[in-house]
Amino acid sequence: MKFLTEINLLETALALLVVALAVFVARTRIAGDVAGRDRGYTWSRSEIVLACVVVVLALLLSVSEVTQFMTLDEAAFGDVLRNPADRNIVSNWSQGASHTANLIWIPLTRILLAFSAAPATIDASLKAFHWLVGIGIVACLIRNLVALVPWPPGDRLWLALALAGTLLLLPVDNLALKTLNYDAISLFGSITAILLVARAHFEGRSRLFSAGLLVAALAAQEKLNASLILLVLCFVVGVLKGRVAQHRPVGTAALATINAMTLALAVSLASYAIAAISLLGDPALQSLLNTVPLFMELLTVWIYAPLRFVFGIGNELAAPGARFRYAWIAAALTFALLPLAAALTVAAWRQRMVFPHWLPRLSALVFPVGVLLVAICGALGLAFVTPFWAPFVPLDPSVMSIGVMNGVQLHFATFSTAAHRVAAIGFAYGVFVAAFPTVLVVVAGVTALKLAWRPRSAPFFDLLFGIAIVTPGLLALLNTPTFNRYLNLPIVLATLVIVVRGVGVWLPLVHKHRWTSLALPAGLTLIIAEIVPFRPLYAAFRPVTIDYHDADRALAGHLNFSWTGWGEETILAGKFIEKECARQGSLAGVACKDIVVRPAYNSRWFAGSSSLVKQDGGGFFMDDAWSPNPGNYYVLNRQLVAGGLLKTLPTIPPDFVIRYRGYGMAWVYRGDRLKSSGYRFIWGS
Repeated sequence: MKFLTEINLLETALALLVVALAVFVARTRIAGDVAGRDRGYTWSRSEIVLACVVVVLALLLSVSEVTQFMTLDEAAFGDVLRNPADRNIVSNWSQGASHTANLIWIPLTRILLAFSAAPATIDASLKAFHWLVGIGIVACLIRNLVALVPWPPGDRLWLALALAGTLLLLPVDNLALKTLNYDAISLFGSITAILLVARAHFEGRSRLFSAGLLVAALAAQEKLNASLILLVLCFVVGVLKGRVAQHRPVGTAALATINAMTLALAVSLASYAIAAISLLGDPALQSLLNTVPLFMELLTVWIYAPLRFVFGIGNELAAPGARFRYAWIAAALTFALLPLAAALTVAAWRQRMVFPHWLPRLSALVFPVGVLLVAICGALGLAFVTPFWAPFVPLDPSVMSIGVMNGVQLHFATFSTAAHRVAAIGFAYGVFVAAFPTVLVVVAGVTALKLAWRPRSAPFFDLLFGIAIVTPGLLALLNTPTFNRYLNLPIVLATLVIVVRGVGVWLPLVHKHRWTSLALPAGLTLIIAEIVPFRPLYAAFRPVTIDYHDADRALAGHLNFSWTGWGEETILAGKFIEKECARQGSLAGVACKDIVVRPAYNSRWFAGSSSLVKQDGGGFFMDDAWSPNPGNYYVLNRQLVAGGLLKTLPTIPPDFVIRYRGYGMAWVYRGDRLKSSGYRFIWGS
């Protein structure tokens, strides 16, 4: 439970606020539900206290250290948000990202600047607010998912606690929640939008259609990858409204689809207006106005993905001006084809031409068959596929000449295009499997066995699971990156279905044998124990059943199935050095107050006011312009070498090594030892 001692006052306040709001909502919502006749599982006081304690521990694990560090991208976000000429408009908004988060970040940054807040205070405040917004969306997600399950209140509470604990602990969730970027709103917002639309359909509440589309639009403009969810929901809403229309169902489907897309564009334009107001007086306002013709981009990602990863048109899409033509053509095609597709679907549905009568019966097989296929593909990928970055590990251009992202290509040293495709699929499912804590894998396995023995369909959740398990393979075939950050949506969708199906299958056993209710707190506790070694970001998580080669060295272009670092190692190095110095009284004869941590991979550690060890600077050290002072400790993380930024690590033994359950992620060297060894920082591209 070491993470409990690392929480500062701000993070404690955030956790208390979330707990207070959760208690308030529980008292108001659950009290009304329990008035019904069938209460389902009857909780004892000790059972609910134990379960809630473990869920609160999960919450504390999520919030722990969130305001005390910044990764590479976060440090860049903080810098540009404080720059009046940028405000994250030139560097991010113009690329089609962060159109929702910027509506929060920019006003908050300008307010804090008006009070002369220090950069570290601004960055920590941004991260705190970002985490709080993410947790709020997660709470909405849980609320809407539980509402979709027709169970009595006591059983729903079981499900809600299981979902809350699992989502707070899932590593890809924490990566989104604890990183100041576009992932949290796009990831959790997209899933919440899906659930709202589903509720609108099953409950007959048409207003929830609009709510779902609104949330989907906010998620899509945050990260264009979520745009596909928005497009699918526009189509689905059109089809569902057309199906129930008494008159002109085909026309109703087309019109409803157009209205859904129009609502999305209205959200985009409103966001531009709010952003413009927040930028009044800043030079960045003009940069924002220059991108207004791209307001429809949240509907056009379907053309960008193939252009970038299938046809190799990538760098050309970086400049807003270069995207105008593509965006307007794609928008016109979308407004023409998506309503037509919805209308044709309704017409075919009315003629019983869309879904064969036997298709619903296959729903019960989706979960057990899907778990089996993912397990096989993931195991084969982990066992036989080795990922590399080109050009650091050369790639034969006859195997793959496209799929370039940020100047690098993911490949697997295969001998043919077909072999590359197979390896890419294996890698994608290897990453997928490696993202799940062992408890979730076990729950998925035993639940799949039970459902294979006694099939039980849950069409909506079976559909979600089918989409989740197919997505990694499809992305791999399109040459898109399939690291855990980019697979977060299918990973979370699969997690939700695993929890829902697991609780639904095994809860009757809990009803019969009350002692089995300990499975919930016990399972969450095991997940906590498994992910704690990967704090503070948990992005490098791998299950206890998986280990990677080269744990003690980093090689250019050599990757793994989890993570190679993003700068979060700096806070770990700083705190480790501080504790070692406090234990020994000094390090190499240097007093603790004179020790400085210098990360070569630009990142931030916001040391507490009582900390003697501090960080000074971050980023590349040009030529020999670095201090050989014995009080300077240089942090070199794995990504520096794996990503080709640094040619090689020093040959001398490091003073300290930052490890995640034995796997080296950063090596720390004292300045005078580096200098005497003759080491030079030689940077790559």
